[in-house]
Amino acid sequence: MKKLVVLITLLTVLLSSCAQPAVAPPAAEAPVEQAAVQPTEQPTSPPQPTEEPTVLPTETVWEPVSVNMILQPYLGVGPIFIAMEEGFFEDEGLVIVPIEIRTSRDTATALASGQADVAATDISVTYFNIIAQNPALKIVSEKGFANPDSTCAYQGLVTLADVPDYTPGMDLSFFKGKTLDIIPGNQHHFLFDLLLEGQNFTTQDMTLTTIDPAIRIESMRSGQLYGISTVEPLITRYLAEGDTKLWIGMNDVLPNATVSTIMFGELFTQKNPEAGIRWMRAYLRAVEQYNQGLTDRNVEIFAKYTKLDPELIKKACPSDLRPSGEIDSESIMAYQEWAVKNNFMNAVVPLETLWDGRFLEAAKE
Repeated sequence: MKKLVVLITLLTVLLSSCAQPAVAPPAAEAPVEQAAVQPTEQPTSPPQPTEEPTVLPTETVWEPVSVNMILQPYLGVGPIFIAMEEGFFEDEGLVIVPIEIRTSRDTATALASGQADVAATDISVTYFNIIAQNPALKIVSEKGFANPDSTCAYQGLVTLADVPDYTPGMDLSFFKGKTLDIIPGNQHHFLFDLLLEGQNFTTQDMTLTTIDPAIRIESMRSGQLYGISTVEPLITRYLAEGDTKLWIGMNDVLPNATVSTIMFGELFTQKNPEAGIRWMRAYLRAVEQYNQGLTDRNVEIFAKYTKLDPELIKKACPSDLRPSGEIDSESIMAYQEWAVKNNFMNAVVPLETLWDGRFLEAAKE
């Protein structure tokens, strides 16, 4: 009877939340299309098995809380898909109201305005700047890192096969004056500038641009592009072309760097921190399942939420997640310092302004 009452309460909250105004989904910056050819498989990282779950739901019957959560159909959001599909959020009395937004700018705006309460975000100047202006917004967990022990790359630079293979310390002058598909100021731009340290030129001697993913390969073949900085599953799709290669992975240049995070808005950081702890507990349970690897169940869940072919998902390189959820603060601060030096930010945002670790700490107790 008690479970029936809780279920009715949850349904009531969910129905009432549907009447809330949602953020209209804008056109995607980089639409992902289904692969037209059989993907070429990257060597994949071995799964990180979880012998016994270390984060368990509490037995408390919680007062239901409605949470507006930005849900992006990308493989890197895998743990959130798992938490939704396996009922981990429901176990914590959280009623998730999905909001589909695909751009960093619109995600930041939705978080700052209170239209969204939680989102998975990249490490970028967009989020550093929005946190500096809105102290209620906080990074609360890592959601992906550049694993130096990985045998594949979730993010990296794809080139044509005839580009000289990368070796540490090599002369990279063949990149000088070339055009790369890289968003100026983003973490991949930072990565490439690091790669050019000690060379006789920087990315200022190159052209950085962004074009439609559907024509990137042809643009390389025609000489308009020399390389494409991208993520999975596009890496696997591009490698399926046969005349391309993964020239370098982010994990080869920025080992252990935090590349994506979970960000909370004021609902969790100020109004209802207890609900934020419950969200984090559900998320950490999902990370444990995610780190079991591309199991049949995980692939099934990812395919449902991304609409990608399960066979493509099985061949793609999964994003690496630290079970602890802790960030690599050194890489975050180094990226900010580079961004300030190159006029993408006015000032470095202090770590204590960016980060709020109380939710991770409490969720693990």
